[in-house]
Amino acid sequence: MATHRFLPTRMYALVALLAVLTTSFVSISAEPGHADTVQFPYSGMTAKSVVSGVVASNGAPVYAADIIAVAHPTGDALDALPLDTEVPTLLVGATSSNAEGRFSVNVDPAALPSQYVDEKRRVQIELVVADGTKEVRWDTTAVPAGHPVPIGGGEELCGVDVTNGCDLGEPVYVVPGAAGAPSINVVVATAGGEAVTPLWSTAKTDAIGASVPQQLVIDLGDQPKVYDANDNPSTWMTAPAGEEVQPVPEGQEPAPVATEPAPSGPVSAAVAAALREASTAPRSTDFSFVDQAVQAGTITAGQMSAGQIAAAAKRVPCGWFLRQHFYGREEQYMGVHTWSGGMGTVTQSTGSDHTLSVGAKAAKEKKYSVSGSITLSLKRGQEDEISRVNEAWVIGTVNYARFENICGQGQRIKPTSMGDPIKTFKRALHPTFNRACIDRFAGSRTTMTQSRNATVAAAVEVGGFSEPISAGFPEL
Repeated sequence: MATHRFLPTRMYALVALLAVLTTSFVSISAEPGHADTVQFPYSGMTAKSVVSGVVASNGAPVYAADIIAVAHPTGDALDALPLDTEVPTLLVGATSSNAEGRFSVNVDPAALPSQYVDEKRRVQIELVVADGTKEVRWDTTAVPAGHPVPIGGGEELCGVDVTNGCDLGEPVYVVPGAAGAPSINVVVATAGGEAVTPLWSTAKTDAIGASVPQQLVIDLGDQPKVYDANDNPSTWMTAPAGEEVQPVPEGQEPAPVATEPAPSGPVSAAVAAALREASTAPRSTDFSFVDQAVQAGTITAGQMSAGQIAAAAKRVPCGWFLRQHFYGREEQYMGVHTWSGGMGTVTQSTGSDHTLSVGAKAAKEKKYSVSGSITLSLKRGQEDEISRVNEAWVIGTVNYARFENICGQGQRIKPTSMGDPIKTFKRALHPTFNRACIDRFAGSRTTMTQSRNATVAAAVEVGGFSEPISAGFPEL
């Protein structure tokens, strides 16, 4: 259930919004993907876009799908919330998709109240996307752009102005990563085709070296699925772990391996497809609630386009009750691999970032599916460093909570805070890699380890029940 990556989040000066913000309304004469009397404005990507994506049904674009963004309190506030209490959420964004199913949700950082912004100016966003009958929910952490780069303003690879159009998930722009890192796909066009420099990013794309808001591919058809266009589960890895091991005392050699774990490898096509599966529910009253606010004039189309509807201080009706805490859940963070008898050192510093996935299931579903991720950081006092580690996975602990939707839209298990960053180690199989010493991620590092990242899929047990969700972390 947890997706762990060691990702830096650094704040740079925020870039001003473009002087001209191009916004249009979807036409009522077309057949929209919903039946409300008021339709939300469509916007291409702007500097304030917090999430962008494409909505489809069985591969065909959904026109005028509704999308809202809801901010959740920071993890510390959730840890302190009494059980059976409603989570104090805040409506912060709303938009609709265009004829190609593309959308961008705008959120002005300056409009967010302090209780929804953590110490790194990040905000936890729940995205709710619906057509006329069903909806899907997705969690993400929007981080301030640490490596702002202009997007758009040039030739589009596909789209309404390009003869070949766009296939589902096909990028409109491709942003190069820094220093040979993977490129980043942008699946929507910018507002008016003008160049924009995002204020928001994700922890992953910032680590690659170019700030790009999360880019989602959503299909609400017969086999619903959601995935990040820049983190497709088909690239994830398995990571079997062996017996528990301890750091090697000074002056001693590593003990013989009692049982060799199976080697890591790519997930199968079936597992990759399962990790893209989405939990859906009937279309909720959240959208009619927002429509009524628009009709009453307490929320305006201008506020939606400018990302400033947080000022209306609205809480959608289908929020969440906190039902249960899970403290000290063990998770694998990284692999420590050495050569020629060398030893590794694992360092966890204040501010070390970990991105962990969210599990979700509808009211009648028996298993959890991946529903986005949350990025958390170590607090002061949680720092740790352990040396003389050899061929092992690092095991730390994470605190989770289970939430139940007020309107019967299902349950979620979400990470709320970090626990012990280095609790123990478990044996890992030595992979084949080139020798390298790295200090790559802010606040989190190993020495004498391999330098390739891999997100890892696994099964997770929480609170007495076992469900196939995703777990991942970088193998450095």
